[in-house]
Amino acid sequence: MLKKISRVWVIAFVICFLTLLLPEKGFADYPIFSQRYTADPTAVVYNGRLYVYCSHDSDVTPGQSNYNIPDITCISTDDLKNWTDHGEVFNAKRDSQWAGVSWAPSIVYRNNKFYLYYGNGGNGIGVAVSDSPTGPFKDPLPKALITGNTPGVQPAPNMWLFDPGVFVDDDGQAYMYFGGNGENNIRVIKLGSDMISTVGSAMSMSAPRFFEASYMHKYKGKYYFTYASDFSQGASKIEYMMSDSPTSGFTYKGVVLPQPPDNYNNNNHHTIVEFKGNWYCVYHNRTVAKQRGEDAVYQRNVAIDQMFYNSDGT
Repeated sequence: MLKKISRVWVIAFVICFLTLLLPEKGFADYPIFSQRYTADPTAVVYNGRLYVYCSHDSDVTPGQSNYNIPDITCISTDDLKNWTDHGEVFNAKRDSQWAGVSWAPSIVYRNNKFYLYYGNGGNGIGVAVSDSPTGPFKDPLPKALITGNTPGVQPAPNMWLFDPGVFVDDDGQAYMYFGGNGENNIRVIKLGSDMISTVGSAMSMSAPRFFEASYMHKYKGKYYFTYASDFSQGASKIEYMMSDSPTSGFTYKGVVLPQPPDNYNNNNHHTIVEFKGNWYCVYHNRTVAKQRGEDAVYQRNVAIDQMFYNSDGT
């Protein structure tokens, strides 16, 4: 199992411990950014800085009952202590010809450009492009990149077409992982070298208790598919599988990130990134809203913990 311990940025404290198969683990249960409610992080390292892109939860609609998220916020750091707010870098209503919202982005740097993939709710996936990590990003396509009609997707009843996780392998081949709401509702499809087209048909994957938040990373030749599990065995967790292939042969391994404190047993979303020789899991909880006494269900904040690997790669 991947072992995680808290990375304490400002105040050295641990809010609580959670018992799993490994010894207890602590969380640095406070926000790294609180000027805006943010969630569903994705990250890229560029020129020595870590850029984190997040869904922007509304903080002007108390008691809102849905995720009305048209825009994406970007923050960055070069030391994991001091963060720069780059503001809104993409707004689906302004910067896309077809989408109305932009949920749970995924960022990739390639071809000297930054590609920001996003979900239009659960109804399709788009891509926006910029020459700069801080935008502005524009969607160059007149329609969604991924829909229910994309070859191989064949959405099951109630399958969500969202939460893109884009991964570029060592050989240069890019893959997009996406889907939600069911163990068999994971799809992976190759992307073209232009990063705004698909190649061939989507392939199906499955994972125990899969709910949302597909993500792929590679460590020492092994592929790690991580995801948010459903609520069938208690609170949602970030769980993972391993394989020697990016598209098949996965073996379930366990939990990377338990339900964080102050997350109210609610949803989570994550990214895993290497920065200056260390590995980190970036995710969201609901600490800020709790501290302010506000409705925390739809008002989330981003947090980050350091992550470690066992000697066998788990």
